[in-house]
Formats: sequence, C-alpha cells, structure tokens
Amino acid sequence: MVHILYLEDDINLAQSVEDFLESNDFNVTLAYNATQALEMISQHHFDIYLFDINLPDTNGLTFLKELKSFNDTTPTIFITTLNDIHSLDMAYTIGAVDFIRKPFNPKELYHRINTAIQNSFQTSSSQIYFTPHLKFDILHNTLYKNDKIIHLAKKEIELLKILLKYSNQTVSKETIFEQLWNYEENPSDGSLRTYIKNLREILGKEKIVNIKKEGYKLIV
Repeated sequence: MVHILYLEDDINLAQSVEDFLESNDFNVTLAYNATQALEMISQHHFDIYLFDINLPDTNGLTFLKELKSFNDTTPTIFITTLNDIHSLDMAYTIGAVDFIRKPFNPKELYHRINTAIQNSFQTSSSQIYFTPHLKFDILHNTLYKNDKIIHLAKKEIELLKILLKYSNQTVSKETIFEQLWNYEENPSDGSLRTYIKNLREILGKEKIVNIKKEGYKLIV
C-alpha cells in the first residue's frame, strides 16, 4: 500500500484529506509542522510527500530543499494557497513533481498522486510501481498488490524482468525467446502467450500491448 506523508498545519483540512485518501486505499501519516514531519521521515519510509508551503516553523520549499540535500528522492506534491509564479518556479526547481492550489477537489489530488507514483517508476532503488497499489521488488523478484505477495511462476518473473528492461519499447519475440529460455530448453509460442496472458490479468490488459507481428510492449 502506498504510504503518504501529508504535512499540513490546517488540522481540519489534513484530517479531511486523510479520510478521503484512506478510503481510497492509501496509508496516510499526518504531520502538522516540519519538525514532526522530519521525525516521521526518520522513522518510516514514504512513497510520496504532500507538503503545504506556509508552515508554522518553516517554509515548505525550504524544508524540501533540506531533504533534497540528504538525497531524499521521494516524489513531492505541494498543496498551497499561494498562486504566484515565483513559488511555482521554486517548487519545480527544488524538485517537486506537482503543485496544486487550495481549495481543491480531493479527486483531483487523488489523480495527481496516482500520476506522480506512476511517473516516478521507482520509490526506492529496487521497487517499481505499475500502479499505486501494485509494485515489483527487483531484488527479491516479488510482485506485491496492496502489500500482499502475488505468486508468479519462475518464467513469468523472468518475462516480467525482460519487459521491464525494455519498458515502453517493443520487445521482439526473438529477443524474449533468447532471454527467457536457455539452449537446453525449447521456446514455445504457446507458453509465451500463456505467460503474457497471466501477467496481463495481474497488471492489467492495457499494461502489456501486443504489437502485431513484432512483439510485446510493457507500458509503465
């Protein structure tokens, strides 16, 4: 499950957004000032940050800049009443991935979080997100949905890693055959179609595209 740190000094707004996001299967931790947020960050891993800019103990832009100085690469969305172009420029220059102005529709925030997670690909050096709730741990060759392990056959894991290596590119069947089967095995069109079918059922049909007479493309 995607873990969000929401830094917001407006308690009512923070709790309202927390309720909405958790009803949509996100795990949300609230902090009402930067000091609390820093303590939370030192204790937990977060997949995305939601930061207000005007905070009681610092400026959200300054706080993110401090985190970046420690090589924190967590995707960050700023939520603020500010609407001046200088703040917008500063946010993106420091490393924010998005900027949303108050007041906002919670559904808009939901979609922006989804986009930020999917565009980031990696929330750590070993985890790739296909959706906010579906991730693949490269180091452990394990697929998770809502933090529960999805069991895959060995060949399905190997095929997924091949498709990931060529993300958003068409991989020819010949390339897949060469990398998925060793010289002692007999590549099979039927087996490949079965593995693709099983992966599409888990990842979503739109994630693995069949490029006619060419091969397959994994969309991430």
